[in-house]
Amino acid sequence: MTAKLPELGEKYSVELWLWNGFPADVRDWAGTPFTLTAGDTVCDGLALGGKKGTPNALAALAKDGEPVSGKAAVPFRGWVHAAFVRDGETVRLYLS
Repeated sequence: MTAKLPELGEKYSVELWLWNGFPADVRDWAGTPFTLTAGDTVCDGLALGGKKGTPNALAALAKDGEPVSGKAAVPFRGWVHAAFVRDGETVRLYLS
């Protein structure tokens, strides 16, 4: 899904339900359920670790950097509730 949004500012949250259907050992990143872009530049996002990062764990895609993985894994073929929260320069990820 693609949506054009107004300027979000420095504080916003994105919540979603996701189903992890990719094994962690197949790709560098198992999936990218959310990205916020400005043109072709990724500003923020949420990924699932694969060969890179912690396998099947949520990872924050932050401005101009490599994703930073958390420690809690998203169960393979399972539904979870996830949240990406930006508060200025701080990003927090929440899982279920």
